[in-house]
Amino acid sequence: MSKSFITAHHLITALGFSSETNFEKLRANETGIQQEGRFTHGVNIPLALINQHAFPFQYQEPFTRLENLFIHSIEQTLLQQSIDINSERTLLILSTTKGNIDLLCIPDKNIPTNRVELGQMGHAIQSYFGLFHRPIIVSNACISGVMALVMAERLIRHGKYDHVIVSGGDIASEFVIAGFNCLKAISDQPCRPFDKQRNGVTLGEAVGTVLISSTKNKNTNLHFEIVSGAVSNDANHISGPSRDGAGLALSIEKTMREAQLLPTDIDFISAHGTATMFNDEMESKAIHRTGLAAVPLNSFKGYIGHTLGAAGVVETIMSMLSMQHNLRIKSIGYEENGVELALPIITANEENKMTHTLKLASGFGGCNTSLLLKKVIEI
Repeated sequence: MSKSFITAHHLITALGFSSETNFEKLRANETGIQQEGRFTHGVNIPLALINQHAFPFQYQEPFTRLENLFIHSIEQTLLQQSIDINSERTLLILSTTKGNIDLLCIPDKNIPTNRVELGQMGHAIQSYFGLFHRPIIVSNACISGVMALVMAERLIRHGKYDHVIVSGGDIASEFVIAGFNCLKAISDQPCRPFDKQRNGVTLGEAVGTVLISSTKNKNTNLHFEIVSGAVSNDANHISGPSRDGAGLALSIEKTMREAQLLPTDIDFISAHGTATMFNDEMESKAIHRTGLAAVPLNSFKGYIGHTLGAAGVVETIMSMLSMQHNLRIKSIGYEENGVELALPIITANEENKMTHTLKLASGFGGCNTSLLLKKVIEI
């Protein structure tokens, strides 16, 4: 069976338009969340928005804003490693929760109305690149990004493809903002994951892309391997996670067992950390249940907000960059423990050698997933 290596990546977030720019902002503990993000239903809420006035590329027609972001990120990723993108051995997986949902609010006469359908969005991107296969669309609430990475690893492991491009993206449309606002899940201040004063999410928008291959990148001696991953569903509630963390714990246990690792082997956890009352409480219990309560962890959402279907891909890239630079990044917004079972939240940047990182995600409908990354340095 083949191993899976992340050989190239690219980020577009409220922090900037490249992986390198994003990491420099993370290192400086600079947030992309703006307090006066957008006016909705008479309330001005903080958001982490991509600066559309600073796009480093020209919009292409007839593609939507999200499709343009996907196309640019994929192109920038492919510039880093030469592969035959049109080969039948290459696949594209897109992860998103709502895709072109903004077309419902602001129709575009140049774009067919059916592009609001995820499959049609995928077909448009397939046509642009001339891909042999129609893209797989993963849309499973907020675990979509990590789930797409787990799927890619399994496809490569079993020899179905040589290369899988995974690109996750979502934008902060009025539809999404209104939906979270109706659930009273949006904070009126920048989010504070795991903190005593947390009171909800801050929404963000982003696109992140990785190229996953069965062979290492020959241009570097630093490699990142997706070792294992698992998905579970506790089916607890349409929007509320299981209170005891059993579903997420099951995913973590399967991931650790497949990797044949112990809790003491994990150097860092990139938590889902949405800053809602229920998610952070559930996640802390799952981490304790699986013996990982001593592992330092953070949430990147204080920097880029909750980017929904992009979150898993974006935060995995940020975790890789942290591993590359042996720097665990401060969890912005955390000051005082706010969960029943306390965790070692990172409160200041920490230099520390990292070999294994665990990425966690949970979402509506009781879905959970986890992914284990390994850093390999060849001498």
